[in-house]
Amino acid sequence: LARLVALGGRVLLLGAPGETMTLLHLAESLARAPGKRFVTYEQPVRVDGVREWRTFHDIDSTDGAFDYSRVVPEGQDPFAVIVRAMLDAGIGRTGTVGAADSRLFDAGPAVDFGVRWIEERLNAPG
Repeated sequence: LARLVALGGRVLLLGAPGETMTLLHLAESLARAPGKRFVTYEQPVRVDGVREWRTFHDIDSTDGAFDYSRVVPEGQDPFAVIVRAMLDAGIGRTGTVGAADSRLFDAGPAVDFGVRWIEERLNAPG
């Protein structure tokens, strides 16, 4: 995801809901806010043609890197809320491709917005 940003890439949600914007996991990893959740897991990788098991430590992208319950209305997905806020702020474009409601985002501004959104809300008192 960082390479996508570095190369000036874009993300197209082609008929997909806002909660599927995987790019926001990069924003979560970069955001500095309390309570960030991590997981440790093992996964096989190839090293010089040989399969080895390696241990990785990363943000929890399954259960969520943060507890958004005090900043996101109950029953709503945090990524969907962030994507709506992004569009409201003029980041990204909406349109129809075929019969699909779609949204297009430049990756860099989308990640920057996501980091700011997370930090502003999760670092705020209360």
